[in-house]
Amino acid sequence: MLRFFPLKEVNVSNRFSFDFGSLLGLAFCFVGSLFLNPVLEAKPIDFEAIAKDPYWLNLLHYKENGSGGYLSQVDGQEFFFAKDGKTNPVSELQASLQAMSRDMSVGKMKQHPQCAFPERKRFFQTKLAQNFPDVSCPKLDEFMQEYDAAAIKLVFSSAYPNNPGSMFGHTFFRIVSQKNRSEKQADLLDFGLSFAAYVPDSEGGVIFAVRGLFGGYRGQFSKERYYKKVSEYSNWNSRDIWEYELNLSKEQVETLLRHAWEIETNSYFDYYFFSENCAYHLLSLLEMVEPKWNLTNYFIFVTPADSVKKLTNTPGAVRSVSFRPSLRRRMMHKYDHLADHQKDQFFSLINEKIQPDQVSDPRVVDMAYTYQLYNKNQSESSQTEKEREVAHSYLVQQAKLSDPAWPELKVPEVSNRPDLGHDSLRFGVGIGVDEFAGQASQAFAEFSFKFAYHDLLNSDEGYEPFSNLTFPNGRVRVDRKEVQVDHLEFVSVTSLFPLSFVEKRFSWKFLFDYYRPKDFQTVQNSLRLITGSGGTLSFFDGKQLMYLMVLARMESFYQFYRGYRLGPQVEMGILWNPWKEFKSSLAFSRFFNIDPNPLGHHVEQFSWDNSWSYSRNKEIRMSYEQEYALRPGGNRYQKVLLRYHSYFGID
Repeated sequence: MLRFFPLKEVNVSNRFSFDFGSLLGLAFCFVGSLFLNPVLEAKPIDFEAIAKDPYWLNLLHYKENGSGGYLSQVDGQEFFFAKDGKTNPVSELQASLQAMSRDMSVGKMKQHPQCAFPERKRFFQTKLAQNFPDVSCPKLDEFMQEYDAAAIKLVFSSAYPNNPGSMFGHTFFRIVSQKNRSEKQADLLDFGLSFAAYVPDSEGGVIFAVRGLFGGYRGQFSKERYYKKVSEYSNWNSRDIWEYELNLSKEQVETLLRHAWEIETNSYFDYYFFSENCAYHLLSLLEMVEPKWNLTNYFIFVTPADSVKKLTNTPGAVRSVSFRPSLRRRMMHKYDHLADHQKDQFFSLINEKIQPDQVSDPRVVDMAYTYQLYNKNQSESSQTEKEREVAHSYLVQQAKLSDPAWPELKVPEVSNRPDLGHDSLRFGVGIGVDEFAGQASQAFAEFSFKFAYHDLLNSDEGYEPFSNLTFPNGRVRVDRKEVQVDHLEFVSVTSLFPLSFVEKRFSWKFLFDYYRPKDFQTVQNSLRLITGSGGTLSFFDGKQLMYLMVLARMESFYQFYRGYRLGPQVEMGILWNPWKEFKSSLAFSRFFNIDPNPLGHHVEQFSWDNSWSYSRNKEIRMSYEQEYALRPGGNRYQKVLLRYHSYFGID
């Protein structure tokens, strides 16, 4: 306890003894402080314990390797100061700490370690209370000032049906700038932060697919103005955009940006289409900023839609959701709000039967300009002089007329918002009865598993309507005689794109599978490839489609005359979606086998399938199938099947 005493008079005779004792005591304290304080205050750093800190593990992207050790997913060696830093969090922690005080240059930009790895520096300062000599980092400062970050949004651009590489959608970050928050339309001046594979222009097709599957490309972060992203996805590719504002502070957003700087200026990730892709490494950045979100644990793969579901299913991760419709959707919305006489005048205008200055209805002129703008964005060639003149004439006439006052564009009732859709993985069980003509019917059970993604009978909530992308999809049949792989789809893609006044794109189909041909009673499995295109019509406000396709089909099977058969196939069908939970499909096809051998018969197939999605991840399906070999005494096969499907996510 501290006590305060009153001052006393000290006589001269004892003053010397008092001063000498005081000086001796002060000297003792001073000398003691030199030798004892470092011993009392210095605390050894427990590198073993700190290296297990979740923040440090996420900062270096370490994952447990299954044998008690760690392996960083960062693939460039310049990301590590220790020789074994990729596999040893402890030695990398020690080496990184030492590097912060060294006079050296590292990375692509030859920066001081404090500038190249600002988040490691901050970790050491906050976690270990380390002080380092001040270092100027002008490039890093410029990078952060350009973003001027206040918040962050995860952006999802919906699937693009006519491009298989875009059928999963795409995700990237929109960094919300502080200075653009309050101004209308200023959000387009924000920056987008993306992660994607760097693919040379000369590579595509099979090389692109193979290298992408096996990590043959480097993944890179890149930034671009948000308006360019909107133009690319929303205007050119007709993809809707969903924005998910994340519940992160300004400081956390800046932390994320500094870490993206660390990776991009010093190293890289190998890019894998189905695992370490655009969706995964955005999640890894978020997990580094907020470890408790636990975002990168997944079953086998992660798609952009899965990453959105992962975030929305994480309590407190998402603040709000907003929708930015594509140019095509906005155009169709305008068209749907035209009266019949306005539509007639619109078609007369775009077909040049009348001139813009002859139209006094502002909605008709605005609709024509939107249509012309859409066609310009869809065209791969540059705009002709005539097209520029037409666009200018629309703008001149618009300036003379009043505002068209279109009703506010609303999110469609059946939404493609990704977090509302069913999960990707599927397990199914079924019971059925089948028979070959002249034989007794046979009961069987079926077990199935599908990795991804969405098929024509799924509820379209959260997906592009009437689209199919599945791989791989396997079914095992169990009856009294045997257990057999009944069907294995390696990849199946179907895009039914309705024809309209806007665009007349082909619908198309690609199927590569391993199946049991039913036109032979001796049933063995055959490899099959079917591909082709056709047209689709839409009825009843898009709730019913009718399609017709001309396809090429080739099969490999030992019972065929030459070991294979091939020829054209015609397929037609109707898909009906009267309400969100129910779908029904009727399909008929005929395969024209060009093999001249008498056994090279044609094949007709008819199927009727129904699906009831009674919850987001549960559905029941009932189907009837008939297949007939067109030859004298040809074989007829029939099957009735009831299935239950359960969908689950990437966790």
